[in-house]
Amino acid sequence: MTEKYKKFSDLIFYQIYPRSFYDSNNDGTGDLRGITEKIPYLVDLGINAVWLSPHYQSPNNDGGYDISDYRAVQKEFGTMEDFKEMLAEFHKNGIKVIVDFVPNHTSTEHFWFKEARSSRTSPYRDFYFWADEPLNDWKACCESAWKYDAVAGQYYLHCFDVTQADLNWENPRVREEMKDVVDFWTELGVDGFRCDVMDMISKDWENNKVNKGPHLHEYINEIFGRDNVAHLFTVGECWGANVDNIKNLTDEDRGELSTVFQFEHININCNGRFEPKEFSLSAFRDVFSKWQNIAQENDLLYTLFIENHDQGRCVSRFANDRELRYESATMLATMLYAMRGIPFIYQGQELGVTNSRFDRIEDFDDMETTAYYRAYKDTMSEKELFDKLNFGSRDNARHPMPWNASVNSGFNTGAKTWLPLYPDYKDINAEAEAAREKSVLRYFKEIIALRKESDILRRGTFRDITGDAKNYFMYEREHEGKKMLIVCNFEKESDITVPESARRILGNYPVHKGSKFAPYESAIYLI
Repeated sequence: MTEKYKKFSDLIFYQIYPRSFYDSNNDGTGDLRGITEKIPYLVDLGINAVWLSPHYQSPNNDGGYDISDYRAVQKEFGTMEDFKEMLAEFHKNGIKVIVDFVPNHTSTEHFWFKEARSSRTSPYRDFYFWADEPLNDWKACCESAWKYDAVAGQYYLHCFDVTQADLNWENPRVREEMKDVVDFWTELGVDGFRCDVMDMISKDWENNKVNKGPHLHEYINEIFGRDNVAHLFTVGECWGANVDNIKNLTDEDRGELSTVFQFEHININCNGRFEPKEFSLSAFRDVFSKWQNIAQENDLLYTLFIENHDQGRCVSRFANDRELRYESATMLATMLYAMRGIPFIYQGQELGVTNSRFDRIEDFDDMETTAYYRAYKDTMSEKELFDKLNFGSRDNARHPMPWNASVNSGFNTGAKTWLPLYPDYKDINAEAEAAREKSVLRYFKEIIALRKESDILRRGTFRDITGDAKNYFMYEREHEGKKMLIVCNFEKESDITVPESARRILGNYPVHKGSKFAPYESAIYLI
């Protein structure tokens, strides 16, 4: 691994969803000044990098991923000066900042689309995909991905919401515009980009697939293979990526991406977003172990994540979010952040925030959730439908950050919030977690500090030594002859033998003797 990639493996990311982080001017919406005010909290947490979800001008039909101006700050979030001040303050505190890059689609409110639909001879017409009738059976939000536009007189492609028109990357002018967008924010000083649905910028028309088309690697290299952006950290969201494709996307010599998010573990307990299915933590473990070995064998950077702005809360999805919430949240953190790779923590995850329950569609904002409701409200009982919505809604990750038990969870000083508050905010919030004896927040600080000081965790090899056991995960990390042993027990008490010479340096239960590990108990040992 080169020195550049070794430095990348030192990063510990915290993802911020600006609309929900902190509202500094009490208008109901989070903003950039609010983020700046909370930088001391992030410094105290110990992270050294931030991923900022979209902060661009947008009608906000899809949480800011429907961009109407790539070079402007969302007015609700503040000004470009606010962005520059925030960026400078992060850098002053030794924290790198990557921003979202959304290259697959624009808002239908974008200048390019408005011009494109105005005339078939518009110079922007072929910035998008147009057809006299749908070219295939692709679906988006429970409907056809092709929408007829009366002004344009044709159908346009939208692989997500109808207000998100897919860009035609086969047009060299689109690629030039995207390079200019990347260069604009790079020159302002950002340290990299999280690239939204990056594997969809090249469509595979021949095989009727929306992603991984024949020009994918060519297009990515055209953007990120240039000398002026070679220093950036880039991570791609690639839902359809397989082993070979990830190797091609992230091999350092190819000039494409630094790493990717792969989602096999995220999908393990669901069939699609709203359909839960049975799963086991042992299957969850096996997916992580597989990808750890793939990354290690191919000398690739790997992303360690279990939550983001699109996913429900991990303690609710994969463990016990009630009487064993602390144990569950900290076990999952141990399992994930002691592995080989780059940690990503989503806002509120460090508090053990749980999923919410709402039974009125008016309490949801996520466009995928409301589309599912419209499509299925006449096909099942209301209870069944809302069980599915509450399971899969992206709003689970987007409710205002719970800072304390005061008015509006400390998110602001009283204005109606853009999305309802977490119902449990009076019990689960940053102030309460800092004070309680069994503190998820304190544990996150401890494991982050351990990772930052440990070459074994940042540089070491990975070896799964679980064997045939079903109810726990045990693995070793080794670097220059020094070893750590990580033990993560699942939902039942287990007998797990740890070497007598092992010295426990972190754990989520009190130190004990013997081989009995309690439900969701985890520990890290020097051996």
